[in-house]
Amino acid sequence: MIGFYNKIIDQQSIRPPSVLFPSEDVNKPQPEFNPKWCPMECSCAVININGIYESKVEMACNFGNWTLMSAWKPEFSNVTHLKLEQTVIEAVTNTTFYIFANLVRLSITENQLRSYSNAFHRIPRLLALRIRNTGRARVSSELFTNLKHLRTLDMAFNSITELDNNSFSSLRELTFLDLTKNKLSVVGKNSLQTLVSLLVLRMASNHISVIHPEAFSSSTLVAFIFASNANISKIQPMTFMGLSNLRLLAMNNNHVDESSPWVLHHLNKLETLIITNTGFSNVSYDVFHNLTHLRSIDIAGCGIKKIKASLFKNLNQLTNL
Repeated sequence: MIGFYNKIIDQQSIRPPSVLFPSEDVNKPQPEFNPKWCPMECSCAVININGIYESKVEMACNFGNWTLMSAWKPEFSNVTHLKLEQTVIEAVTNTTFYIFANLVRLSITENQLRSYSNAFHRIPRLLALRIRNTGRARVSSELFTNLKHLRTLDMAFNSITELDNNSFSSLRELTFLDLTKNKLSVVGKNSLQTLVSLLVLRMASNHISVIHPEAFSSSTLVAFIFASNANISKIQPMTFMGLSNLRLLAMNNNHVDESSPWVLHHLNKLETLIITNTGFSNVSYDVFHNLTHLRSIDIAGCGIKKIKASLFKNLNQLTNL
């Protein structure tokens, strides 16, 4: 386990646990490429998994000035995986995806989307949504209203500055959320409250100055938090209180001032702690005492001048320091 954790410190190369993205069947049938209904600007693949009863239909439309509205066809209703990447799409509306009623994965990355209000209301079966590097600045509560079964949401590399109190109110089955490299400055009390199934949270490379002490009060299932290079300067004593199942906390390269020893007290299932270059220079003797499952800790570059003999008391499973 330690080897696994050490390999995923790099925020840009991190991949979520395989439980979130089940691997494809090893012996999957040979797909049919570019059937007649596939638009010229796209590439398509049809994979019959179980005869006529189950199929996977992929459609990718990249690079170019092209819109779905110019090529709607009845066969689009069978598409399950749709990629619209690196196009010049600037807006999607509540009619854009209406014919893709069976979509389970949608990627609209590297576009310049200025508007997509209510765009996803007609694809309620969606399980994974990637809106990456689109210039998005705000996440409204209406955006995901009908996506009750969504499990994976990737909104990394945007310009999001804030989250509404109910931004994710409909996403009660969401397990993976990526907000890496945005411009978030505040994680409010209600920003994450409704994400009761969340397992992985990525919010590295932001501008977070405030984390509300109750921000994670409902995050009892969260197992992985990646918050390196997030400009975090202060953590209040009860901030991590709700994270009773947390296994990995990566907060390296922040600028945290002296914090209360109670900051980590509630993380009694934590196995890996990465706080390199965070400014934890004056460490209390009992700061790690409740972390009895801790196996790996990285405190390099914190400027700690003196380590007391009792600092690692109770850490009987510690193997990497």
